[in-house]
Amino acid sequence: MTTRPTLSAYVETLLPSQFSPYTPPGISSWYDIGAQDRNWRIQAACITSTAGESYTSGSFVIPGVTGPTGFPNNGSWNILGAGFTKYLSYGYMLDGLGSTFVATLQDRYYEGRGRATPAEFETGTCAWQPTANAALGPLGATCSGTFSYFAGVSSTYDNTNKDRIWKYYCCAMAPKACPAIPALTNGTWVCPYTTVGAVCNQTCSLGSRPSTSGATVTCQSNKAWTTSTATCNLGSCGSLPTVAHGSFSCSSGSLYGASCSLGCDDGYQPSAPTSISCGDTGTAFAWSTPSNGCGLVSAYCDAAFTIAPEHGSVDCGTSPQQLGTVCSYSCNAGYILATEGGTATTRTCATLNSAQGQWTGGSYPVCVLDPAYCSGVSAPTHGEVNCDNRALGGSCVYECTSGYQIRGQAAHTTFTTTCTVSDWSAAAPVCDPVECSTLSLLFGGVTCSAGMHYPSTCTAFCHEGFDLSGAVTVVTCNASAQWDADLSALCTVHYTPASNNARTIALTAGLAAGVVCLLLLALILIIYWDRRRRHNRRRQSVQKADSTLTRKQMVEMSPAQSPGKGPDQVESKSNTYAVAGQRKPVDGDLKQSAEHTYATSPERVYSSIVTETTSLRQGLVLGAKLGSGVSGVVFRGQLPSNLVPKDAKYLLTDERQPHLAVAVKTIPAGADPKSRREFIEEARMMARFDNPNVVRAICSLLEAEPLLCVLELMPFGDLRGVLQKSIKVQVSWTRAESAHALAQVARGLDYLEQIRFVHRDIAARNCLVGANLAVKISDFGLSRAIAEETDYYRMETKGRLPVKWMAPECLMYRKFTHQSDVWAFGVLAWEVYAYGASPYGNQKGPEILAQVEGGFRLPKPSGCDDVDFEQVFKCWNREPLSRPSFATLSAYFAQVALSAPVRDIGLLVSS
Repeated sequence: MTTRPTLSAYVETLLPSQFSPYTPPGISSWYDIGAQDRNWRIQAACITSTAGESYTSGSFVIPGVTGPTGFPNNGSWNILGAGFTKYLSYGYMLDGLGSTFVATLQDRYYEGRGRATPAEFETGTCAWQPTANAALGPLGATCSGTFSYFAGVSSTYDNTNKDRIWKYYCCAMAPKACPAIPALTNGTWVCPYTTVGAVCNQTCSLGSRPSTSGATVTCQSNKAWTTSTATCNLGSCGSLPTVAHGSFSCSSGSLYGASCSLGCDDGYQPSAPTSISCGDTGTAFAWSTPSNGCGLVSAYCDAAFTIAPEHGSVDCGTSPQQLGTVCSYSCNAGYILATEGGTATTRTCATLNSAQGQWTGGSYPVCVLDPAYCSGVSAPTHGEVNCDNRALGGSCVYECTSGYQIRGQAAHTTFTTTCTVSDWSAAAPVCDPVECSTLSLLFGGVTCSAGMHYPSTCTAFCHEGFDLSGAVTVVTCNASAQWDADLSALCTVHYTPASNNARTIALTAGLAAGVVCLLLLALILIIYWDRRRRHNRRRQSVQKADSTLTRKQMVEMSPAQSPGKGPDQVESKSNTYAVAGQRKPVDGDLKQSAEHTYATSPERVYSSIVTETTSLRQGLVLGAKLGSGVSGVVFRGQLPSNLVPKDAKYLLTDERQPHLAVAVKTIPAGADPKSRREFIEEARMMARFDNPNVVRAICSLLEAEPLLCVLELMPFGDLRGVLQKSIKVQVSWTRAESAHALAQVARGLDYLEQIRFVHRDIAARNCLVGANLAVKISDFGLSRAIAEETDYYRMETKGRLPVKWMAPECLMYRKFTHQSDVWAFGVLAWEVYAYGASPYGNQKGPEILAQVEGGFRLPKPSGCDDVDFEQVFKCWNREPLSRPSFATLSAYFAQVALSAPVRDIGLLVSS
């Protein structure tokens, strides 16, 4: 109970409370008629310690009758001239007084107002308020402030007016409050208020958890907080994440808020972020999202080792400088490693320190010429060999001893071969003895110790019935390919002197006549047989020749100039040099050759056939083998510029160019007659062609062994090989590049159709690729000329056929036309778009025929445009006449080729 300040000094009439201190507050009075004044007493209110501090400002009017106005909700407390007593209910206290004066009775009406008593408050500052009213005036006053109460009154009597002037004593109320709560580590106490009775809840900061769930402290009536042992402890994220090739280092362990930095092993570097921290999700503690870990340093080892050595190559994979990278080095053909020997080695990127690595396995590889790259050589029989070295580019010179010459190169006694990437450019030559001119003797012959070559000795003899005569009957072939003397032997009819005996004379005459008759009969038979043989061969040649060919006289070696040949070598007797556009007769009889002449422009025929062929054979140098097949072997060669025919000189890129690189096709000397005939026919056939999209036949040497056909060199090989190489080196063809190649093939075939030739073997393998993606048709082994009276060729025999490229009419009826070449062109186009894949896969001929007859066609390759494949698909129409012409195909693909630039694909895939 708070002690009230004394009021006796201020209250004129203040009666003691007749109630206990705990009775409701109130006021009572009675009227003194004699004195015309009132006696008063006041009951003070007690502020108790009930919990809570809710307080509502407002009024509570003590119930009474309607009284004077001027005070809110006034109610009369007394009757004039009489006494009254009014008390407030528990929980309320007197808050103010109001009255009005009634002059007639010289008395006042009073009314009071109550206020709810706030709990847990204590008295604060108290003070007297100014005078509330003047005499005879209305009285109305309350204590100002929210937490204040009416604690007392004071008045003085105005005797003149017979009235009192009042003032009030007001006290402020202050709630009981506890001091600040002691700090909570890693947390705080959350309180709605800090007065007596307040309850505060423990709240832990982010990153910590309470040691005791639901801990509280309470503000007690003695203004002190209850004690609590509860704490907030920091949480832990536990073990650090594991990182390959690295680890985390932390400054403050693994508790909440800890920060850890990522460190990587040598050769590795961290990826962002490079640190992690221990965080609180509200429900659990966890490390922040780690980085991707430690990645390889992209440029850890020296970049110099990733560069290919001169005359070699290197493969370091996709990350050439990272730790662990293995670079594989290999030297080009003809080179070896300078320090290690061999042609291949490796270097590995290993650790040195955190900043840089080092290549292990040795120093940077260096490729040098292999001094023993090409195989060892030995001197030929009857010759010797001298080599400057066996390294790439080195050469060996073979020289035949006196009386011997290089086989296949008449009058040449030396032969040079060069070390190339595929071993020596040519095999070791054979030194054959030089040959002297052929000896013959009418009605006799010669017997030779070693044929007609050095150092043979030949002795003349006569047939029976003839006598040998002459100064020289024995000659020897010397080292200069000359007989040491002119054979002057003669065979004459044996003569027996006449006698008188008639029988002897008759016998002699009869014998002579018989011999003469036999000789005449033999001569007639020889002429007849020769004419018949010529007639048969001429008929075959005319059937194969184009009807537009006319005749021109050819030249043949005489028996004295031409060495003897066997029956399988009759073709070689003709000493004709067949240039482009020229056809020669199969047989070589001097008397009959004038009847079989063929047209060509005058500038394309050499004036001296024998001289030119000899020069060509002597000047032509054969090199490395480029390929081989059923129709012969092809070598790389060089032809001196001065021997290049006029109409082929456009192939020379520079007028000062000493040699023209060529391809030389040949056939083994021991080939069967059929193969020889086919070779000669193909050479003559190609000599006719003059088109930029058909491989140029520069010249053919058919007068002696070996048979040679000199062709334009296409340096990058066949089209199929270039396509397949493109896949290996990952070079993709553009639509324009594919169309560029196909347009050239179509133009070449259009040309062949115009001169009435059916190729019969159109495929990517039979087209050759040159610089700037030049594509030309080659391999005419199956080609045939079409006679004027027919448009197709029907095969009469069954041989090896390109079934996958053949049209249905070819497979079923052996019928070949220009339209069947169109079908094959469509398959070739499929090869181009499929990068040299095999049509129909591994299927066999009968299966392919059945599918084609059933309507199946090759599917569109993934790299082929829909519009382009529609054009290709038309080539496979079941009806030959419904297939597009080569003119249409070449125009279409030529237009597509203009859509974009064209690269030199052959050079790209070969470099």
